Amino acid sequence: MVARAIQRLPITDGPSGGVGRPIKNEGGCAVSAWKERLIKLAFWAAVIGAVLTPLAAFGTKGGLWTYSFGFQVLQAGLVALIVAAVLAIIGLVWSLVSQPRDGLSRALLTLIIAAAVAAIPANTLRTAFSGQFAPIHDISTDVADPPQFVEILPLRGADANTTVYADKIVSFGADKGKHYSEIQARFYPDVESVILTDAPADAFVKALAVVDQMGWELVAADADEGRIEATDTTFWFGFKDDVVIRLREQGEGTRLDIRSSSRVGMGDVGANVTRIRAYVAALTE
Repeated sequence: MVARAIQRLPITDGPSGGVGRPIKNEGGCAVSAWKERLIKLAFWAAVIGAVLTPLAAFGTKGGLWTYSFGFQVLQAGLVALIVAAVLAIIGLVWSLVSQPRDGLSRALLTLIIAAAVAAIPANTLRTAFSGQFAPIHDISTDVADPPQFVEILPLRGADANTTVYADKIVSFGADKGKHYSEIQARFYPDVESVILTDAPADAFVKALAVVDQMGWELVAADADEGRIEATDTTFWFGFKDDVVIRLREQGEGTRLDIRSSSRVGMGDVGANVTRIRAYVAALTE
């Protein structure tokens, strides 16, 4: 019994091997402390990224700064999220292979936060570089004689993209130097004029009703000229894209052409062609 009791005595650093205070595993405590610091760093990086990412968009939309500065804030947020994800993965693996496994749940939560927040901008970037959409920001169903903006022009600002369609030349990428009409024909062959059976007056009323249905901000509606102008504001960043619709008599019906143009940016990640397709679908359903 005495021998069994002696075996249960803690290992000590008392004099001559006597009973003293238990020896602490200082090396293990140090390692655990470093793991704790890493997971905390990952968590705060995720928090910073989660704040900066939407702040970049809504700050631009609210007019707190320019869209170019907003993109810089967004980039900083994405960097923070990437750092958070990498550190969280390290912390997660570290917690799985070490004892105790404290920090496992926090590392996993941090990774989920970083991935969830980064999903939307990451998907946008993936789409931008996928080659799915043309590197242009001005789409028209009539590229030979595109509808012209009139009353919207003063609203676009001095720094906005030109609305002179003849000057629309791709300024970047593999298609640099090519005219927008050539690029549009290759990427969006389905974008063409719409022929309606309605008389011009009736077609104008119908076209105007669909503008309201789309939720665009109406700027001008001139039935005599057969021209409708409107602005659509994107949810993220609040980018303003302008739309002009032209209606002309053709035979016993009406020919409708629509043009959608971004005020800023070189490309639009398909925003303008998607807008035109949605409008035409609603108009002809």
